[in-house]
Amino acid sequence: MTNQQVPAATAGGLFSFLGIAALSGRIVPALINAAGGVLARLIGPVGSLAAGNAGRNPRRTSATATALLIGVALTSTLVVGIATVKEAAPAAMDSQFPVDVMVSSSGSAPLPAGLGTDIAAVNGVGAVSGLDKAELTIDGRGSLAGFGVDAARVKDVLRTEISVPAAGQLVLSPADLTEYKLSAGETATVRGDRGAVNVSVIEGVKGQPALLDRGDLGAAATTPTTDSYWVRLGTDTDEEALAATDRITELARQEAPGSDVQGMTEMRSALDSILDTMLMVVAGLLSVAVLIALIGVGNTMALSVLERRRESGLLRALGLTKKGIRAMLIWEALLVAGVASVIGVLFGMVFGVAGTASVFGIEDVALSAVPWAQLVAIVLIGGICGVIASLLPARRAGLVSPVTALAS
Repeated sequence: MTNQQVPAATAGGLFSFLGIAALSGRIVPALINAAGGVLARLIGPVGSLAAGNAGRNPRRTSATATALLIGVALTSTLVVGIATVKEAAPAAMDSQFPVDVMVSSSGSAPLPAGLGTDIAAVNGVGAVSGLDKAELTIDGRGSLAGFGVDAARVKDVLRTEISVPAAGQLVLSPADLTEYKLSAGETATVRGDRGAVNVSVIEGVKGQPALLDRGDLGAAATTPTTDSYWVRLGTDTDEEALAATDRITELARQEAPGSDVQGMTEMRSALDSILDTMLMVVAGLLSVAVLIALIGVGNTMALSVLERRRESGLLRALGLTKKGIRAMLIWEALLVAGVASVIGVLFGMVFGVAGTASVFGIEDVALSAVPWAQLVAIVLIGGICGVIASLLPARRAGLVSPVTALAS
């Protein structure tokens, strides 16, 4: 998938989510009954009673569980989505930004030649390569912004592989090949204000500029100008890389006002900060939704206690202790909240991975980046909060005497 499919993926995710919410009335009771059977075998009679009570009113149980399920699913989607984006984003950024730092001209004025020398002298800089620019035409097919490079030097600054031209070659991205109706291996004539140069067309990678050998560009154009400098850092840590980028930025401001400095380390740090802030803000909002859902669990349990008052009294009369009554209600709440939390986490994991895949492509999504520990913690927190929500109704049910309950 590509980012052009994000709107379709968003619409599909929305309709899928609405479908899950609509079908939860059938899914949730069935899963609660299945989990109740396991609980009955593990806990005994009290577990069997709790499972039976949880499945007694499927409509009410599913409504209560669905509210919690939606809150947990949204939280899990966010957690998984951000974790997988953090893992996939660096590779995507590398493919679009193959150098550590790029200093670009403002467009109205070229970069001074001495800036490259000064950047190379900065502590932490490993290599620098300048890109010359000239306006060209290609075989009468249209204008072309050509960039001249020194193949040996530019390879020293690249972090990821892109196509680099040798003498007599022109590297065009797939989009440029389509625009100029050329294919790899063809011979094209590039013209500038000085003359024409015949070059062999090479297919480059997506998004890269049109590159020529610096000598070929000089033969076609009279006065190529320095448009940008590509910089490779020789630092060992992100802190050192950020410090070197800051020094390069200061040099650019002094020698080429208006120039733009972009650094991969800085961009990754900014992205991580944005994602972490988004996680905290949205998680805070979703936690309120989960809290409201858990209040619904408590209200459902309180209503169940009132409706089953005589039944509780009969159980007490038959020998079930106060502790047993309380345990029965707590296990019932844990069953509902636990099943809703598990379903919510599973759906959230699917939606989170699918959302990342819609932006970066499924091949760039690493399942190893899924925060399994956090997802387990979400399930545990959902179950524990369900238990807490049931404590007050369970306590009230245990305080009622059998005689009073049967007489009501």
